[in-house]
Amino acid sequence: MKFRKIVQLSLVAFMFGCSTDESMQLTENQKAKISDEIKALWQKSVEGIEQLDANSAFDIFSEDPDSKYVRNGHLYLSIEQARQQYAQWFSKPQPKKKLDYETFELDILDRNTVIITAVAKLYKVGDSTETAEPLTIGYTVVWRKEPVGWKVINMHTSWP
Repeated sequence: MKFRKIVQLSLVAFMFGCSTDESMQLTENQKAKISDEIKALWQKSVEGIEQLDANSAFDIFSEDPDSKYVRNGHLYLSIEQARQQYAQWFSKPQPKKKLDYETFELDILDRNTVIITAVAKLYKVGDSTETAEPLTIGYTVVWRKEPVGWKVINMHTSWP
């Protein structure tokens, strides 16, 4: 019985000794690949916003029903609800948009989790009647690697 306990404790100690932080296991090349993948997906979403295309803008979101989107203090009950509201807004005549990032930080937490923290200016393009300053938008975006690829599971946007 005593021998069995010693073996069990030795196995547990061995397992803890072999485990390492996942982020430490990533090489610089792996981190660069993840970063490039996320940036490309984010850019496609940005282009959707700029072109007033809600489907392209929201394709980055996970289909997981627990995914969340908070827009300036409003929590959407589903990503589909947010997509539909944006599609409705985008269907009304308005100038196209342009996002210009002042800050864009991408933090790779591990091989399956990435966070973007960004601040951007949102400009109206081609509207000569608009004299207002551009809107400053803050983003916090949590990405998760899913079987279909990288998807957003939580996004928060805010502006004054």
